[in-house]
Amino acid sequence: MLAALVAVVVVVLAALAAAVGVCVAIALYETLNQPDVGAVHLTAGGVVGALHCAVVEVAAIVGIALLRLSVRARTWTAAPSAPAPGPALPPVVLVHGWKTSGAAWAIVAHRLRRAGWPRLIAIDHTAAGGFDGAVATLRDRLDGLRREHGASSVLLVGHGLGGIVCRLYLRTASPPVAVRKLVTLATPHQGSKLYALAGTSLPAELRDGAPLVAELTEPAAGEIGVDTTAIAASFDPFVVPAGRAHLPGASNITIENVGHFGMLWSARVVALVDENLRHELDG
Repeated sequence: MLAALVAVVVVVLAALAAAVGVCVAIALYETLNQPDVGAVHLTAGGVVGALHCAVVEVAAIVGIALLRLSVRARTWTAAPSAPAPGPALPPVVLVHGWKTSGAAWAIVAHRLRRAGWPRLIAIDHTAAGGFDGAVATLRDRLDGLRREHGASSVLLVGHGLGGIVCRLYLRTASPPVAVRKLVTLATPHQGSKLYALAGTSLPAELRDGAPLVAELTEPAAGEIGVDTTAIAASFDPFVVPAGRAHLPGASNITIENVGHFGMLWSARVVALVDENLRHELDG
């Protein structure tokens, strides 16, 4: 019985590693063929770096899957009994990406809580209704925060396609809660070449030439005035090329040696999120 279980785990991990390896190879090819790269050739160091990225991404995906099984996302984390001095901090709403859940934010939420953010909300949404369904879920949850907890404004943090959900929420008519700041992590604001392989799944809506990509190129009225920071990986196996995680007109940051899912485990990324959220409040 144990041997069979181990065999299943090995097969699953091998399949996952192979899938991520294909994504890394595609991303590496596209990166080396960008016009601004010039006559850069693939080196042994580049291969080692790509392999390291693949290993970290597989480990992060497995870790997120285990968290999804063992950790239920907290829809609301109440303020501590002894409030921190100074004005109350607005809620930080965390919006996950494709094929994950609110539990994916467990490490980020833990670090943000230690950094002094007492109210953290992890929103669970599904891809069943496409982006429209995800936006409707986010809108309902934020409306609940307004009615039940008196939240008039929030700070949004989105990972991957969750960042697109946040932007589409800002574009809806009369959002129930104002957004004071948006931080996105590895969000394909300009689409991704990899999504040509997505078939009919949700990422296909952000493949090259898709109407939604063209629509998101220009900020809509609801996005204007919302300070936005887009954090991109220098090499992202899923946002191809990685520079498409930048959002024109936003504050764009590129972080080295952290991949797409690795951002959810990175202390450096959380420090950047904390810094950018506080910058908005200080401003």
